[in-house]
Amino acid sequence: MEGEIHSATSTDLKHWQDTGVALAASDQNPWETGRMLAGCALKENGTYYLFYSAAGPGAEFLNEGIGLATSTDGVHWQRYLTTELIKPSAQNPWYSRFKRPLGGYEYDYFPWRDPYVVRDVETGRYYIYICASAKAASSSSIYRGCIGLAIADEITGPYELQPPVALPLVPDTQESAFYEMERPQIIYKQGRYHLFFSCWLTKLNPKCLPTVEQRQITDSTLYWYVSDHPTDPLSQQVLRPLSQAVITPVFMAPTFFPRPIAPMTL
Repeated sequence: MEGEIHSATSTDLKHWQDTGVALAASDQNPWETGRMLAGCALKENGTYYLFYSAAGPGAEFLNEGIGLATSTDGVHWQRYLTTELIKPSAQNPWYSRFKRPLGGYEYDYFPWRDPYVVRDVETGRYYIYICASAKAASSSSIYRGCIGLAIADEITGPYELQPPVALPLVPDTQESAFYEMERPQIIYKQGRYHLFFSCWLTKLNPKCLPTVEQRQITDSTLYWYVSDHPTDPLSQQVLRPLSQAVITPVFMAPTFFPRPIAPMTL
């Protein structure tokens, strides 16, 4: 299993033209030859920056990292580095690794994927929000899902790790409400920072279901948390579903498109 990142363009957000493969796994970058995963792109000063996630082959299949590629036209891409742009060490204080069985094997699992980058209009700094696993959650539980954060003064880094901005705990426990989260996005609107993310229903901690109406929760559910500052722990640190309809086919991790005249706002 490898993978590719494809791209498409549109002039009206309704009709799309496939522009083909943007990035494919490269033997020159062994850390990404097992899986190519999701990411996001940001244009600045005539250059497109694609932050993506990936993992290596074999025993490294679940050892995820964040890479960076650049482009002048949004179609043809070159890797900025042959190594990960952001990858916490095992000794970092906030983000954990653990054993995960999959397909008859047991892997060392380090979730570190789905980067979403924004440039804060007030500080001018760059904030990358990442799906991760929290050391602050109970080490005896598999439910440790959180949204991590790294910050830099320049879009290409170096990025400094920060504590998680979202670690929703099941009431009266140290267990996260999520085994893992998917595809975070931050929108700045009316002076507040709004975090949206998704989670497969099978990855939701069953202990948190009594706190909500279970009919609200599907694979299509979008979760929403808010904060007054991009680095502060977001409020609503319990399960808060935003969407609730059962959708067939499943729409997972929808993305809001900011208005061009006001980046980071809807």
